[in-house]
Amino acid sequence: MKKSLILGICVILTLSFGCESSDGKKAQISYDHITKSFEIEEKAEVCVAVPTSSFGEALKSLWAEKHPKQTDVLSYEVVSGYDARYYLLHDDIDLIYISEEELPLLLKNTMRVDSNVYRNLNVNEAEQNLLHPSVLNGEETVFFAMESEGYYWFTDFALLEKAGVDITDADGNNLPDSLDTFEEILAFADNCDPETIFCIYPLQFAERSTFYPILTAGGWQMYSGMQSSDPGFRREEFKTSLEFIGELGRHLFYPAQPLSSLELPYVYDQALIEGNSVFSLANPAMYREFEKEGADIRFSRFPSWKENILTPLHELKGYAISADCPYPNCALEVLKLILSHEGLQAFLDNTGAIACLDPERFDVPDDYRAQMMKAAGYSISEPLIALKSDTAVRAFDMYYESGWFGILRPLFDQEITASAAQEEIARLTDQWLLDHNETLPEEESDAEQ
Repeated sequence: MKKSLILGICVILTLSFGCESSDGKKAQISYDHITKSFEIEEKAEVCVAVPTSSFGEALKSLWAEKHPKQTDVLSYEVVSGYDARYYLLHDDIDLIYISEEELPLLLKNTMRVDSNVYRNLNVNEAEQNLLHPSVLNGEETVFFAMESEGYYWFTDFALLEKAGVDITDADGNNLPDSLDTFEEILAFADNCDPETIFCIYPLQFAERSTFYPILTAGGWQMYSGMQSSDPGFRREEFKTSLEFIGELGRHLFYPAQPLSSLELPYVYDQALIEGNSVFSLANPAMYREFEKEGADIRFSRFPSWKENILTPLHELKGYAISADCPYPNCALEVLKLILSHEGLQAFLDNTGAIACLDPERFDVPDDYRAQMMKAAGYSISEPLIALKSDTAVRAFDMYYESGWFGILRPLFDQEITASAAQEEIARLTDQWLLDHNETLPEEESDAEQ
């Protein structure tokens, strides 16, 4: 009787789940609730991709602490590229480190983690409350975001103080309370001293990726409905964003002289080197290169316009498990280690990444990274949807390829209205869709009738 009871307890405490592999079969996953670990297969070996060798070594040390009898299980490979092609050529890597944009090309080769298995990874949602929910994840999880890469808004508090501006930041959001909306910033631009301030913000129309936040001022996001035939250019929110661009054109971003949209220079790097712009954008690499003593630069979310916080485009990078990994339990145990507090702290300590984590719950090596980590929570990644007519083409390619972007220049220069700009942009983007044999929303509704 006693023996039967013990066997019954073992059956309950060691539960088996399924994770789908590339051939559609379920890999048997066993989790021990006593040891709180996945049951590592006999003679298991797992290779994990890492962005730096120091993080790889830190993982090996942590693994040895947690699994002293299985220290030879874990190996790593340092990867510098995060594209699908690399992993197709290196199929010996079990835990791949890849960008969210590239992972769709490997979805057939990626393990789908169901809710039961995910629960046993013991992910601390509170620690990762700034973690972006990937559009690749649904009822099953395939992508575990680790870092956010992109540009961050910064304010030069030293320059503002020199200009006699009240730099009080009572709410601690790294924006001066007197200049945390674009309404306040534009009013300041009209009245600042050109002898003290060379530039308010280096707005430019040359680079689309850094311009995207301006288009979100009305609360608009491209392809928010996730339908490839409807990028959303006819929506009222987009018109409000266009009105914002028109409003920007009525103010001086370089107080000493008015500049047309064609004359606005690309000077994000100069803003850091010279320290002559009140606001600007920078990525971590830029700031580390141009950092100087005596600066009081603070990174933050973007200011708001009509109570809408502008959102920049960021690229997520993170982990996925190869569906062809011969030791799925071991791979999950390694992933659990990476996602543990110790694993995430090791990631922060041994990479320069802007981690998708709450900076207040970790020991972040430098304050600027902590500021960027907090600001990253206000970013968005490009919608990962393909055209129905050609699944090899991303719908968001329209943002970079079609000629609609040129319409924004005359809008800024007060040559056309927001309504006229919206009408022309809708026409040009419709044409881009038609050129790619995509059915427009109106045509779809007609076909349904």
